[in-house]
Amino acid sequence: MNINDNSLDLAQYKGTVKPCPLCSRRSPDAAMDALTSGKSCRLCLGHQFVATCTNCDGTGQFKGRTVWDGGRSEHTSVCTPCGGTGVFATRKPDNYVEPVPEVVEPQAAVVT
Repeated sequence: MNINDNSLDLAQYKGTVKPCPLCSRRSPDAAMDALTSGKSCRLCLGHQFVATCTNCDGTGQFKGRTVWDGGRSEHTSVCTPCGGTGVFATRKPDNYVEPVPEVVEPQAAVVT
């Protein structure tokens, strides 16, 4: 019997999955260094992927009505499920396809 179960099912708040914005800017060697040094990214916790929080739409701030005045005024607070970051750490999805960057060829200058 659970007494005062204070758990939260984060699976219901996970949205779109994308590469971690902090880790994806660094080289793959940096991720490997994080694994061997014992340090990990504060956002993805070393998983290299994050999922957008659907409770706050990725803003980190929950906007709702207050109970203090009967629900007449807006109240903004830190989003509880994501802790104000707007994303959750998650593993790489099985069906994830690495995006291919577009190569834009330079155009020749036209001399008139």
